Amino acid sequence: STLLMMMARLIEPDKGEIFLNHQNIADIKTAVYAKHVATLRQAPGFNLRLTVEELVSFGRFPYSRGVLTEQDHQVVDEAIEFLSLEPLRKSYIDEISGGQRQMAFLAMTIAQQT
Repeated sequence: STLLMMMARLIEPDKGEIFLNHQNIADIKTAVYAKHVATLRQAPGFNLRLTVEELVSFGRFPYSRGVLTEQDHQVVDEAIEFLSLEPLRKSYIDEISGGQRQMAFLAMTIAQQT
């Protein structure tokens, strides 16, 4: 798990370097890195008052910077449909079960298309 945390750039390596496509990940700009690597922690450590759809839309942030295009909306829709979350689309993530919440976070990483 430590290696995965380092690969996600959540902690810095004690020694050595980690490369992605022959480039040290420490040298890759965050906005570029986010288009190549998505992480989903076992227990996401925040409670936000977001709907499932809004959460999944965050997966498009590396591309849209918060202003979703029609293509971004399509990718979000596909991620929601892929995980059969359509009935929960407008549900708040703090009001659904833990398993459903984890599926919503997974849909967010799928929408990131990394």
